[in-house]
Amino acid sequence: MVHLFHLAINPFELGMEALKEIQTRFYKDFPSHPKEQIYGFATPSTMKPTQWSYPGGGINQIPCDCTLSGDVRLTPFYK
Repeated sequence: MVHLFHLAINPFELGMEALKEIQTRFYKDFPSHPKEQIYGFATPSTMKPTQWSYPGGGINQIPCDCTLSGDVRLTPFYK
């Protein structure tokens, strides 16, 4: 019997890399807007992960999947 566990893709690592790319594009598309300062916005538009979930398992098991959930807060100066 051949075990291919060493070929598994860790969904946490894949999720982090994907999220990094998505956030990079988000912040490029929605940079700090000049009107934010005029209207007293404390922070610009943000995109942040808020929850990670996975099916569980042992500490030495790579889970088969994971779900990332998050929050986008877009200032009203963008359509």
